[in-house]
Amino acid sequence: MTHALNEGVKLEIDVDDDEEILWLSSIERFGKRKGAGADVLQNLIEFASENDLVIKGQIDSPDGGLAIFYEEQGFEIESHQKRTLITRYP
Repeated sequence: MTHALNEGVKLEIDVDDDEEILWLSSIERFGKRKGAGADVLQNLIEFASENDLVIKGQIDSPDGGLAIFYEEQGFEIESHQKRTLITRYP
């Protein structure tokens, strides 16, 4: 988390120890450096892969740039009852 703050990114994660899932609650760039959020997400992906953890989260829409970005990062996009879930397996 400290690394994210140093990069100008607010990252909120909830951990489900029972199911070995990292719930990505929020990721928001507040610094000026473009790409900082993507860099922090990549670090989270590497950590999850090294520790055999699944990353899950929710985005606003299954269409548009954000969904494409997460797909490019290896996330699966699924729509369920007006919710768009993202999942990345290690």
